[in-house]
Amino acid sequence: MIGDPKQLPATTFSPDSNKTLYNRSLFERFIDNGITPFFLDEQYRMHESIREFPSLMFYENRLKDGEIIKTRKFPKYLLNFETKNLFFIDLGFSKEKTVDYSYSNEEEAWLVKI
Repeated sequence: MIGDPKQLPATTFSPDSNKTLYNRSLFERFIDNGITPFFLDEQYRMHESIREFPSLMFYENRLKDGEIIKTRKFPKYLLNFETKNLFFIDLGFSKEKTVDYSYSNEEEAWLVKI
């Protein structure tokens, strides 16, 4: 099996799932039963400026870039990426809407668009 216990938690809709522990992912169940996951420490998709945050926050700064990241030519709109203009915005005023099992947030979409 391949996966990441730090991503995509189990989705449950039953209020009893916390009591029965069905709210845990398969990887969480393995870990809870003493199985130690093997950490894949090399990533090949994110620019190093983006990788830096999850590596520090979730992976004890153990996540590293593959060789292709160091040689990849990024698109023109990312040329100034090195200035580290990455930030988080808390939209406390925004409201998430639910239709069936799908979620949307118009304020967040508007912010991404501008």
